[in-house]
Amino acid sequence: MRTCRYVKRNVVFRKISMGIADILCVYRTGHMWPLFLLFLFPLIPAMNTYADDYRIIVRAVDMPESIVDEVESRANEKMKLTVDYLGHSPSGSYTIYITGDSSEFRRYAGNGIPDWAVAVYSRRTIVIKPEGLNTNPENFYNIIHHELVHAVLDYEFRKHPDALPRWLNEGIAVNLSEAWEIPSMWNDRKTRLYNALRQGNVADFDDIARGFPRSEILAQTAYAQSADFTQYLMKRRGKPSFRRLLELLAAGTSTDSAFNKIYGAPLDELADIWRRHLDRPGAWVIARHVLAYFDMYTWVAMGFLFLAVYFIVISRRKRIARLEADDDEYDPDDDWDDLDEEWDPDVYGDRPWRPGRRH
Repeated sequence: MRTCRYVKRNVVFRKISMGIADILCVYRTGHMWPLFLLFLFPLIPAMNTYADDYRIIVRAVDMPESIVDEVESRANEKMKLTVDYLGHSPSGSYTIYITGDSSEFRRYAGNGIPDWAVAVYSRRTIVIKPEGLNTNPENFYNIIHHELVHAVLDYEFRKHPDALPRWLNEGIAVNLSEAWEIPSMWNDRKTRLYNALRQGNVADFDDIARGFPRSEILAQTAYAQSADFTQYLMKRRGKPSFRRLLELLAAGTSTDSAFNKIYGAPLDELADIWRRHLDRPGAWVIARHVLAYFDMYTWVAMGFLFLAVYFIVISRRKRIARLEADDDEYDPDDDWDDLDEEWDPDVYGDRPWRPGRRH
């Protein structure tokens, strides 16, 4: 009689094992178990790659439990999106602490945090200001997503933390979360980067590999530069190659070696290509530039329009005044009086009658 034995694991493991067992099963296959298990053993790590071994805990002061539960649920969704893209899942507990005010944020985040920061990740803990939770919740959750990306990358690079450049860390977080640690409009950042590039103020990537400037203006440019260049790398070879780049860096491969293996060029050369690409903005970049400064352009246009109307009105008023002055000095009867003086009845006869003749 034909029989097959199956390994009872989780649902995914059981489905895979059943399919393979159907292929390998023979009559009375008791002696096939060693070969069966040996075949399945390499698949076990792959099946556990996306296992939810992490746990997110949300803590807040004087906040309703329903809101805390909502934040925890949304944070888990954001974490799953991050894990799905990076292909690497962390383990252990992560805490999200929503502070009561800015002073409490600084107390927990540390005095070294810049004034413009709204959230920070360190040692499995995300400290975030409550700003925007009620007025702009989507942006609030995007900021949490931004910090969760840092958490996943921190776990992936736990053996070689210095192998992940700061610009790449922030660039990935911005692109996956669509959120910035400095509140501002995205098109304003893109325009700022474009203008900085044209003025030669874009930083060298080696200079922002270990940290960003504390100045808000310089930090904005560094964030925009990192996000744009990282997006360029993501699109150049696609997600699988970008994942492979992170794996090489996390394994301790030098930056230039990793970029050479994935993109066929060192970092400096890729950065030069990106700069040349950015230095020739297309219609969309120009449109975003106009949108970023739309208010300024509108006020300037209104100013020119006001001046044009002003000069037109003044010119017309002067012209009307001049015509009225000419009319006051002119008397049509003066022309007839001159003609009367020149008229010779002996030569021309009697003068013809004219309307309004006085004599």
